[in-house]
Amino acid sequence: MDGSIAVLAGQIVSMFLIMAVGFILVRSKLVDDHGVSQLSNVVMYVANPAAIVVSFIRPFDYTELANGLWSIAISLLVLVVTSVLAQIAFRKKNVVSQAAVIFSNSGFIGIPLVQSVLGIDYVFYLSMVLVAYNIYVWTYGVYLVSGDKKQASLTSALKNPVVISVCVGLVIYLTQLALPDMVVTAITDIANLNTGLAMLVLGAMLAGADIRSLLRDRKLYKASLLRLVVAPLVTIALLCAFGFLPVNVRLVTLIAYAAPTGVIVAMFADKFGKDYRYAAGVVSVSTLLSLLTMPPIMALALALF
Repeated sequence: MDGSIAVLAGQIVSMFLIMAVGFILVRSKLVDDHGVSQLSNVVMYVANPAAIVVSFIRPFDYTELANGLWSIAISLLVLVVTSVLAQIAFRKKNVVSQAAVIFSNSGFIGIPLVQSVLGIDYVFYLSMVLVAYNIYVWTYGVYLVSGDKKQASLTSALKNPVVISVCVGLVIYLTQLALPDMVVTAITDIANLNTGLAMLVLGAMLAGADIRSLLRDRKLYKASLLRLVVAPLVTIALLCAFGFLPVNVRLVTLIAYAAPTGVIVAMFADKFGKDYRYAAGVVSVSTLLSLLTMPPIMALALALF
């Protein structure tokens, strides 16, 4: 147990060091906002999808597939329960805070963290978690922040690069399609870029936030506490009810929902005319605080699972 937590803590520290490099690149003006946006697109549309597809290049196993389907169901359950929790905590007066509590950075941070701590094979289960997450984001999440049911679209969810990558991966997995070695090597090499690029982008985004002024906002601390401590504890409680699943499969779901507030919350706030500054602040501060919260949360889970 201690060894697993040491690996997790060490990996989180390493990821934050890479974030520091991204922060320095922006502050030293070696990379500008346009460059950050382009790097973000590379992560979202190339590196993340590659990591997902690679995780599906494996021998077919019915138990594995069943566990993956359970991961989808548990993910939806966690999201619904967390949504109720967020609504109780903030009511209707602050939809951005509600979204900040519900939607973690499960892809941007979850994929590289699972990839590094548990191995590329377990990205398979995280991919299943992300299917439920992305459908929920682009339906309920859009409705929550916009306040307009017409804005919510299942079509947008299904067009998400994560969902498309999972569909491609499932075709490969279910048909046991044999890809040429050179293709597998190329996809794997791109997947290996994922952790570094994702952390560079997060660090660069932090460089653009006025953290000093944001630290005076009490709502930010409340949202961060709920996102980083309460929501993961609720997730652990729910996962304890699924003791028939392997420990590492449950840990994948926990990593996804113990992660800080997702960048998508700031994107939605900007798109739908909400408080983008506050949303970006929650993303930034919760990301920094996750360095302190994730190791003990995982230690508790390992003790209970």
